[in-house]
Amino acid sequence: ARDVIPNHFRFYVKLNQPPLGWTEGVGFVERQDVVKHLIYPPQQGDLVVMCGPPVFEAAMQKTLARLGFGKEQYYSFAGSDRVSAHL
Repeated sequence: ARDVIPNHFRFYVKLNQPPLGWTEGVGFVERQDVVKHLIYPPQQGDLVVMCGPPVFEAAMQKTLARLGFGKEQYYSFAGSDRVSAHL
């Protein structure tokens, strides 16, 4: 997907307990990960979609808020009742 629509879709994966041979990120998604791998600074129309356990979602909400993302700029499939977006 990155090669086809690199300016419209970006993703970054980090795992807390990666399998042997994992070459992507390890641990929690942090501020520098959002800035480097996702979208920053946030602009109108940007949307961060996340999937993970509740502790991940809570940490991401705080990180995104600190980076200037509004609540309407992120969405979680796993916790759509806790994190919502105006789609």
